[in-house]
Amino acid sequence: MDELFDEATKFIEAGKLDEAIVIYEHILNRLPSYHEARHDLAQLLVENDKKDEAINILDEGLKIKKDETSFWFLKGLTYLKMRQFGDALKSFRSVEKYDGLSNALVLNMGISHRELGSVSAGLELLEKWEENCKDEPQLYCLMAEMHIEVHELDKAREIIGKGQKINPEDLNLKYILGIVYSRDQKWMEAIPIFKTILDKMPENLSIIHELGWAYIQVNYLEEGIPLLTKCYNANPVKLSVIMDLAIAYSQKPDFVKAMEFAKKAENLEPFDENVKKLIEEIKAARDNMGL
Repeated sequence: MDELFDEATKFIEAGKLDEAIVIYEHILNRLPSYHEARHDLAQLLVENDKKDEAINILDEGLKIKKDETSFWFLKGLTYLKMRQFGDALKSFRSVEKYDGLSNALVLNMGISHRELGSVSAGLELLEKWEENCKDEPQLYCLMAEMHIEVHELDKAREIIGKGQKINPEDLNLKYILGIVYSRDQKWMEAIPIFKTILDKMPENLSIIHELGWAYIQVNYLEEGIPLLTKCYNANPVKLSVIMDLAIAYSQKPDFVKAMEFAKKAENLEPFDENVKKLIEEIKAARDNMGL
């Protein structure tokens, strides 16, 4: 069986994933307790967007060895991809039961808590683990993001500072610091941070959007509108970008373009109160200018 397993590994290295899957399935038909083959087969199925099949493969393995934490962990990651966050958290708790906590496990449990809306529970877990994660900036990123979600911007800034002591050049930490400044309406502090990151990640739409919006807030319309337009062209149904463009054109003022984007927003979300308010504000600004 080991020879077949090695052959499957070679197929993976050559990019021949279907051939590897066939070999793994053959191994498991003959030896269901070959856990490495089962794990790698499930991982390939997830990569091929066959997540339900992957879960079934892992569940079959857990019937054989219920404390195989590599199965539980991969099952949790798969549920995260499926956006079944409750099931993900249950799987990760099984890993904790048999193996204890680790950086990777705490990170993914924290993500599960956040997606379930249990931000306080996620923060409690991360803060208890903080002493053990001093070499893991990603955990500090998650903690800072969760503090932002509950509007604790000073706490988020403090957490980012701790992470930057580990890795001052970590782009994720810099990005989140930019978000903190934006949420605090400190646009002139946010802009240079987003510009620096965008130089290194020029196609990242999240950064382009944040930088474009920050420019609009300080009335740098010539810089901001092209960035927001790039985001819109990449994803013409993203409501926040559409509304930001409506606001930007209203400031210009170009009320025809502003209303055009406001109506696009209304078509996407006809009952959204923020969209309704935006349309009324554009109309009022246009009327005030006698246009």
